[in-house]
Amino acid sequence: MNEICRMSARELTEKVGRKALSSLEVVDAMLARIEACADFNAFVCTVPDQAREAARALDQAPGKERGALAGVPYSAKDVTNCQGVPTRYGSKALPAYLPPADNLAVSRARAAGAILLGKTTTPELAHKALTYSPLSGLTLNPFSPHVTSGGSSGGAAVAVALGMGPVALGTDGGGSVRIPAACCGIVGMKPSIGSLPDPQGQDLFGVSAGVGPMARNVADLRLFYQVLEGGHVHDPYSQGRRPEPRQCRSLEGVRVAWMPKCGNKAVDTEVERLSSAAVRRMQDLGAIVEEVEVDFARLEPHFFVLMETRIARSLRALDEQKLQDVDPSLLVHFRNAARHTAMDYMDALSERGVAFRQVQDVLQRFDVIASPTMSAPPLAHEQDPHGPIVINGQATGLVRAEWYPYTMGFNLTGHPAISIPCGYTDAGLPVGFQLAGRWLDEAYLLDVAESVEGALGVRTLADMEFVAPGEAGIQK
Repeated sequence: MNEICRMSARELTEKVGRKALSSLEVVDAMLARIEACADFNAFVCTVPDQAREAARALDQAPGKERGALAGVPYSAKDVTNCQGVPTRYGSKALPAYLPPADNLAVSRARAAGAILLGKTTTPELAHKALTYSPLSGLTLNPFSPHVTSGGSSGGAAVAVALGMGPVALGTDGGGSVRIPAACCGIVGMKPSIGSLPDPQGQDLFGVSAGVGPMARNVADLRLFYQVLEGGHVHDPYSQGRRPEPRQCRSLEGVRVAWMPKCGNKAVDTEVERLSSAAVRRMQDLGAIVEEVEVDFARLEPHFFVLMETRIARSLRALDEQKLQDVDPSLLVHFRNAARHTAMDYMDALSERGVAFRQVQDVLQRFDVIASPTMSAPPLAHEQDPHGPIVINGQATGLVRAEWYPYTMGFNLTGHPAISIPCGYTDAGLPVGFQLAGRWLDEAYLLDVAESVEGALGVRTLADMEFVAPGEAGIQK
């Protein structure tokens, strides 16, 4: 079981393609792995009958009818619609929704031969960077039982890290793919707005969130993303002409804007050491690096206005009795929304425009922007989502402005960004390194990320002996 579960998506589809493995063998191994790792609480539900039926059909199909992901198992976060599988949003208060159709990304994955294993955990309405919900409880980090797996795609990240599928679908509205990727030592990307559209979204024009791929390495993520990406007639941001894709064959001459801070007060010393070492490695390989700073931390109150307005819309039908079932941290956002005015909302949109122009100005001079993914390693489960965080022994500001302003900013500007592992702290916790690029320039961004990944050579859990249930944590 573990041998199959450690395989990459590319290895699996190659072996299934030449019948060295059957799709059914792969699905059975992954379902057994999910059961063995149940203590980590990565899944809300599995769909074993559906998965095995899809595997059998694939095993009987002629080779020419198999797609690029034939036989590759994956999971979808429980805010993403999968036909016939309840979407619960991590909520006890909201009714389950049984979608009649797949989300576009799920539909494309299915058409390419990928096999859905189930739905992964998320905080309620994907509202925070710590994966706990009233519906599914706490999701554990595979490196330590004492720290968060990140959020809001925490279950997806844990599933990939521990071999419960080589790839997964998360969603990212403020860092919700990249944060758990960094916390769990895997790779996660937020594509450009319009690159991987969600034509079923409620707000097609004010979008700052979307589906994002997660994997254990950049090559697998690229394979998954290439199947998922592409415009749609109902997505306004994918209607224009796309630029010709750029290629980056090496880091020689790549212009890198190094952003060690983005308005935040502090960076953990170990995060600073590891991310700075990653940038120096890029320089060693010929990259041209210059330090910059774009103040993303100042966007926190404007981010709240946009986020809390959407939360209020989602919960507005609940009466006071039902609201008692809502996660207390989500309820804070719901109550806050009542204080926001139309002027606040317009100010938030204006500040979003300012940030977009600032990033565009940087990317006129540079090919990519490099930064830590977060300012500190995974936080303790007890972290108050509305309280200050402690970095280097000192209390700083609130979580969004001080822990992950690096990720939040690119959701508001719409630029693609990817997190890759860049090493481990002395306590054995993973640290992420973020690279961001130009709109619709994912091919180039993935080239750079893969070069950096190869240069750093950071081992993932798949390179080690998988931990067993109840034994979360590895040595550096």
